[in-house]
Amino acid sequence: MLKTKILLLFSLYIFNSLSSVEPIDDSANLVDLSVYDGEGSMLLLWSYPDSIVVKNVKVYSKQSNQIAFNLISELPGKETRYLDLDCQPNTRVFYKVEIIDIDDQIFHSDLIIPSFGSCREVKNKTFALNYNSNSLEELAIDQILNILKSKNKNNDFSYLSDFLKYENLERVNWLREFSSYQLKELDKNVSIVHELIESEAWIDSLSLKNTYFSNRLLLIPSEWESELEITSQKIIQTSKVLYPSFLDAVEFLNNVEPIKIVKYNFNGESGKNLLLYTFNRQKISSKEVYLLSGEEYINVNDYNLLDSSVISIDIPLHWDEVKLMINDSILQTCGTIFDTSIMYTIENDIIPNDSNYIYKIDRNESKMWMNEILWNSNSKLLHVEIAGETDYESSYSIFINGESIWNIKSFNSFDIQFKDSLFIFDDLINLPLILEFKRFSAFEDQVLEYHIIDSLSFMKNRLKDSGKWMESEITTLGSSNKSENAIFNSIVLPESFILYQNYPNPFNGETRITFDLLEDAVVSLYVTDAKGRIQDKFIDNEYISSGNYNFNWEGENKSTGIYFFTIYVEVKNNPPTVLSRKMIYLK
Repeated sequence: MLKTKILLLFSLYIFNSLSSVEPIDDSANLVDLSVYDGEGSMLLLWSYPDSIVVKNVKVYSKQSNQIAFNLISELPGKETRYLDLDCQPNTRVFYKVEIIDIDDQIFHSDLIIPSFGSCREVKNKTFALNYNSNSLEELAIDQILNILKSKNKNNDFSYLSDFLKYENLERVNWLREFSSYQLKELDKNVSIVHELIESEAWIDSLSLKNTYFSNRLLLIPSEWESELEITSQKIIQTSKVLYPSFLDAVEFLNNVEPIKIVKYNFNGESGKNLLLYTFNRQKISSKEVYLLSGEEYINVNDYNLLDSSVISIDIPLHWDEVKLMINDSILQTCGTIFDTSIMYTIENDIIPNDSNYIYKIDRNESKMWMNEILWNSNSKLLHVEIAGETDYESSYSIFINGESIWNIKSFNSFDIQFKDSLFIFDDLINLPLILEFKRFSAFEDQVLEYHIIDSLSFMKNRLKDSGKWMESEITTLGSSNKSENAIFNSIVLPESFILYQNYPNPFNGETRITFDLLEDAVVSLYVTDAKGRIQDKFIDNEYISSGNYNFNWEGENKSTGIYFFTIYVEVKNNPPTVLSRKMIYLK
């Protein structure tokens, strides 16, 4: 009899424990709750009918020796997962989830047989100390870096964490983050990373840690496996272009001029300053490097050229143009007429100064950009092409010396479109002019790039649209600059001659001008100064036979500066073809 009473009392205790001494409304049991064990954690996942509009969620728990559930968290209505880190290893815990809808009606998980779990002991205490990942991708990259550090204790691989997240890794990503000297020192490290990722050993290592990390990333076991497969394949694909894109960046820098002017600082009446950056000291170690403006120059070799990659040089206020010279060759020509600080990019853009960078590779990104410019200094005609796509958040304008001359209407397409406009200036306008391309938005007004319009005619466009600025002999105004357009336009201009660059150039004294005439034609060949004034004529509208022609031009009694030699060729009834090349005379 006593034994029966004891069993009855024990049964009542168990029943009360499971039901939490609460009346059970089975009609409210609409929440499906699952509990997943993990190392030092329990992950709760619940679902409910779509007809319930949730206001908030309450999560309760109790241990097996407790009668009532205790509230452990209150969550916003959209939450369907909860991570319980306040659990004791190997201790069974029961859970209840209550959902309150917008009418304050309560729905709950099963109270007769509550969902339960028991968290496991943490096997590796260092996980908790080093865990700071918010996604499986970050965790995988951390795992890769940890393996690298363990095998290469003296190397720093931390910089690679961002590179492994790129979906389309290109050389520009390397060039924007590292200086030329840093890149050359990374070769071995990048190769090591590439080899580790290709081996896939890090995936096996990470898979073994799922019992600790899957709950903390709020992933149930099946989701962990699926996400791990997707993430690992993404990183492997990135690795396939990691090393090639790095080598491409190094090769690009190897082909950049060994030294360049990268910044112009304007300090008002106190003066002007240029910042030079050496990309390859070996190529200039035994050469004369200097800045030239007219007949004045500054010897760059006097500024510890081989001891530092960055060289700061003050220049006279009256210098409006500077040529960077190595021996007798011009590496770079920079206008220095700006009343604000600017940068000269590696790809020949002139952009506003950015104090976060010593040098920049290219222009700042925008949905619209200048794509082609033609300037005729004799007729004072300026032809500008804009390319881009729809930008609902910004407007764009062209300015000359601070005054707007073209407010550009937005394109109505997400494909690349082209617009061009022609401007005619008064013959008496004072040169040089500063052309600005500006973007206006609700957040800021920003100059995107500058150009200098001076006494020299020029024609240039961006390589393959949006690429680097290149001098051009063919116009594609109103259409793409890509190769197929250039080829089409070149058909219009028959290949009837080849005009070679003069030699030597720059020159002191005499230089030779050479051209090949491929067909009999009417030809003119003459030399002009920078203002377009004819200095000498070699051939004046003469009909001559095909062949090779050479002419020597004497610079004696001429001023130091830039000159042009121009050929005019008319073959049969075809339209005449005109081509000019620039040469530099130095006394």
